[in-house]
Amino acid sequence: APGVLYGSGMPLYHSAAGMVGMATCFISGITYLIRRKFSASTWLSDIRDYNVTCAQYIGELCRYVLATPDKNDDANNTLRLCFGNGLRPEYWEKFQVRFGIDAIFEFYGATEAPGGFSN
Repeated sequence: APGVLYGSGMPLYHSAAGMVGMATCFISGITYLIRRKFSASTWLSDIRDYNVTCAQYIGELCRYVLATPDKNDDANNTLRLCFGNGLRPEYWEKFQVRFGIDAIFEFYGATEAPGGFSN
């Protein structure tokens, strides 16, 4: 997918990043941004610095990012899509609006199971 850059703040040994994220990039030919570790305080600057258009999350990561101080230009970034699991309903809209994200998708599955569901 031309112009898509995928970012994940999770380590590759975590199944969401290693199996879902990395596999998506291999199959689609998308560039995969891997950071040494997740940082809520640098998450948005990473999105901007690397022109990330799609980000993967685990719900608590979104909560950590929302806990950082609001800035007037938070929605001024390249991020268009987020997908992951565990984003609590009370944070979903706040996260989407604050960072100007077009769509957020949840998937449900287990590392022990061969299938999953998407919403």
